[in-house]
Amino acid sequence: MKNRKKNHHSMRWSFAILLWVAVALLAGQFILLTFLDHLQLPTRWELLLASTLLLILALLILDLLVLRPMRQEIAKDAASKSELESSHNMLLKVLDGLDALVYVADMQTHELLFLNKFARNIFGDATGEICWQALQSDQTGPCDFCSNKMLLTEAGEPTGMYAWEFKNTINNRWYDIRDRAIRWIDGRLVRLEVATDITLKKTLDEEREELIKKLENALDEVKTLRGIIPICSYCKQIRDDKGYWNQVDVYLMKHSAADFSHSICPDCVRKYHPEISEIPDATT
Repeated sequence: MKNRKKNHHSMRWSFAILLWVAVALLAGQFILLTFLDHLQLPTRWELLLASTLLLILALLILDLLVLRPMRQEIAKDAASKSELESSHNMLLKVLDGLDALVYVADMQTHELLFLNKFARNIFGDATGEICWQALQSDQTGPCDFCSNKMLLTEAGEPTGMYAWEFKNTINNRWYDIRDRAIRWIDGRLVRLEVATDITLKKTLDEEREELIKKLENALDEVKTLRGIIPICSYCKQIRDDKGYWNQVDVYLMKHSAADFSHSICPDCVRKYHPEISEIPDATT
C-alpha cells in the first residue's frame, strides 16, 4: 500500500515537472524570438543564435527542474539506505549476543538469512540453506508444524507474536519459541524466531508429575478407618458395610495397612490355660 502511494506521488511529481519544463521552454522561445527580431540579424545567423540560446535555456531549465531535484532525491535515498543498513547491522549484533537461539528465514523459499552465534554453535553456519533441512531431521519438505501460517493474516499482513513449545528433532532439546513476521532489509517478509532452551524445566516438570502420580497411587493404597464402627458389646466382633460380623483383627486387616501377630495376655492364660499359668514366661 505504501509503495503504491509512493509511486502515484512520483508520477504526479514527474508530470508536474514536465509541464513546467514545457511552459518554461515556450516562454523562453517567445522571449528569445522577440529579442532577436530587434537585432535585425540575417536569417541564418538568427536561426543559429536562436537554436544555441534555446538549447542553453533548455539545459538550464532541465538542470533546475529535473536534474537537481533528482540528485537531491538520490542523495536522500543513499542516506536513508545507509541509515537503514546501520540499524540493520546493529540489530544483527544485538541478536548475535543473545543467550538464545535466533534465526531468520524467508517465508516463501524457507532460505535461512541469518543465524546468531548461539544457533551457529548448535547447527553450524547454515546461512543460505533451507531451514527444514538444516534445523530439523528426517524432513522431506516444509515442516508440518511450521508456524508461517500463524504469522500472517489472509491479506498477507503480520499478525504479531506466536508462542509455542517444541522438541527439536536434531538435538532433542525442548524450546520455548517466539515467532513473528517482519520486513527484512530488502523489503520481503521473513520469519524471526527466538527460541529459549527449556529442557531442564521440562525434565523437572516430568519428574514432578511422576512424583505426584506415585504419591497418588500410594495414597490410594493407604486404608484408613473413619466414622462410627459398629462393635458387639459382648463378643467384640465388628460389623462391616455388607452386614457381616468379623473378628477385630480380620476387620482391621481389611480396612487398614496394619498386620497382626497373635499372642496371649496374662489374664487369658489364667482364664483359659490355668494349668500353665504358673509357668514363667507362659505368655510368650
